[in-house]
Amino acid sequence: MRAIANSRDIASRRRCGSQSLIETAAVRSLAIVMPVTISEVGVLRIDERSQARCTTLVLSGSLTNDYIPELERAVGRILSAERVVALNLADLRSVDREGMAFLAGAMDAEVRVQDCPPYVRRWIAQERHTA
Repeated sequence: MRAIANSRDIASRRRCGSQSLIETAAVRSLAIVMPVTISEVGVLRIDERSQARCTTLVLSGSLTNDYIPELERAVGRILSAERVVALNLADLRSVDREGMAFLAGAMDAEVRVQDCPPYVRRWIAQERHTA
């Protein structure tokens, strides 16, 4: 497993074409790359954006059981700093059952979920109904 982390100012990201970001916020990225098989790679990228009292974790890629511990640590660190946590799921490609259970638990713990794909919301509702 290989983890890559870096910090940079959003102003530099705006020059790269990300027009919807606010220039004064800090961005911290963590990309986790894990080989799934010889021919494919599963990736979850976590971008952290902080503004005022809220920190948003933007998830891109595949949320699987392998990545949940890292995501739990990130959420726990933010909550321990007494900040509001939001998960932005707009760039999430796939979610496995354990990832779905994590998202449902996060929503129950009052973590905000933004740009959630409809299939994820339906799956969470279904899981809550059958539990």
